Amino acid sequence: MKEENKLNALILSVGGTYEPLVTCMKEFKPDRVYFLHSKDTLKVTKDVNEKSNFKGETRYKEIHNPESLEESFFKARLVIRELKHDNFRVLMDFTGGTKPMVAGLVLAAVGENIEYSYVGTSSKEGRDKGGLGIVKDGFEEIKKQKDPFDLYAVVEFNRGKEFFNNYQFQAARENLKQAKSKLEEPSLKKMSAFYIEIINIYDAWDKFNIELVNEDKSTIYLNKCLKNLLNVNFGEEYIIEDFKKYNPQFLDQMKSNQIFLENKISTKNNPNKNSIYFYLPDLLNNAYRRIEEGKYDDAVARLYRIMELVAQLKLNKLGLVDKEVIKSLKFDINKEAFKNTVPDDYQEILTKLNINNFDNPKSTFTLSMYNDFNMLRYLNDDLGQYYIKDSKVRKELEKRNSSVLAHGLRPVSKMNALKLYDYSLNYARLLCPNIEKYMKMSQFPKFKLIK
Repeated sequence: MKEENKLNALILSVGGTYEPLVTCMKEFKPDRVYFLHSKDTLKVTKDVNEKSNFKGETRYKEIHNPESLEESFFKARLVIRELKHDNFRVLMDFTGGTKPMVAGLVLAAVGENIEYSYVGTSSKEGRDKGGLGIVKDGFEEIKKQKDPFDLYAVVEFNRGKEFFNNYQFQAARENLKQAKSKLEEPSLKKMSAFYIEIINIYDAWDKFNIELVNEDKSTIYLNKCLKNLLNVNFGEEYIIEDFKKYNPQFLDQMKSNQIFLENKISTKNNPNKNSIYFYLPDLLNNAYRRIEEGKYDDAVARLYRIMELVAQLKLNKLGLVDKEVIKSLKFDINKEAFKNTVPDDYQEILTKLNINNFDNPKSTFTLSMYNDFNMLRYLNDDLGQYYIKDSKVRKELEKRNSSVLAHGLRPVSKMNALKLYDYSLNYARLLCPNIEKYMKMSQFPKFKLIK
C-alpha cells in the first residue's frame, strides 16, 4: 500500500500536561493514537481524548519505570512494530514524558521511516520562567522534525559499507545510490558518489577486470581509477576527515592496492614478463574471498587455476612459454624453446606427455595442468618433482574434478576448500617466496563500521 493511502497512527509520550498533546491530536487527526504513559500520567490521557474530541481507536502502553531509558526504548519498539505490522503510517510526538521516556521513544524510532514532531513555540513570551520554561497554553506550535538517520542516510551508508565488506558489491552500490538520493547537503551527496566510485572499482577488480567502463562507454585502468580517487577526491576536506578519522586503514590499503595494480597492469593491456606474476597473489586473495562468502565451489575452481598458474609461471621462468602467445593471456609452450632446452630427450618427453600432434604447423602446443607439472618433472625441476610426489594435493584437486563446477555433482565443503587453499599457497611460496607480501598489498580494504 502506498504511504499516502495508509491510515495514520500517532504515538504520544505523556507527561503531566494535556495541552500539547491535544494540539498534536487536532493537527494530525490520527486514526489510531498510542499513548506511552506512566501509572501517574494515565489520567492525563483521559483529558487528551476529551479535549481533542477524539473518536478514533485508542491504545495504551504503560512504562512501569518512567526513569528507565531501557524500558522506554523496549516498549516504544513494541508499539512501533505493532503499528507497522498493522500497516499504519506512523507519526510520533515526543513532547511529553520524562527525559528517559522521550529519549527511549526517539531512539526506538530512528531509521524507522517515522515522522517526528515536537510541540514548542515561536516566541519567548510563549514559555514561562522568562522564556525558559514550559510552553504556555495557547502558544503551542507543532515543530516537525527530521529523523537524523534519514537526513544523513546513516542506515544506507552503514548497509553499503557492510555489504562492501562482505563483497556484495551490487547491494552496496544500491544502498549508496539510495543514500545519494536522500541527502540534501551537496558535500554529503559528493561523499556518497565517492563511495560509489570505490565500490565500482573493487567490483570490477573482483570480477578479474582491469578496466572500468564509464557512463560514456570510455574505459580507464583500475590503477588509474584508484590514483584519481587518492589524488583528486582526497583533496576534499570532508572526505579526508571521514577517512582519516574513521577509516585510516582503508585509505592506507587503497594506496597499497594502487601500487599493486600499477605492477599488475601493463600500459598496453598485455601482461609482460614481470606483471604476470602479480596475477598469482591476486588470484589467491580472490579465492579466499569466495571462501569467506561460503562459495566453496567457486573458491576451488580458482584454486585449481592457481595450481596451474604456478606451473605455467615456472615454465615461463625456464623460457619455455611463447612470448607472443603470453601477450594474448595464454601460456602455450614454444616448440623451438622446448627442443632447445632438451635437444636429446624432447621426443621421449613428448611420448611421456602423450602429445601426438607436435609436428603440426603451429609454433606452440598446450598442456594440461597435470602435464605442466609433468613437464617440469621431466626437466628435473624441483617444483615438478615435488608435485608428482605430493599425493595429498592431487587428492584435493581430484575433489575439484567431481565438483558441480567441474565434471561432477558433488558439492565442495569448507574443509576441502581450506585444505586446497593451504596447498595452493604453499606451492605459490615455492615459486615466489615473498608471495604473502604481495597478497597483503592486494587485499581488499574494509570499512570500520560505526554502530
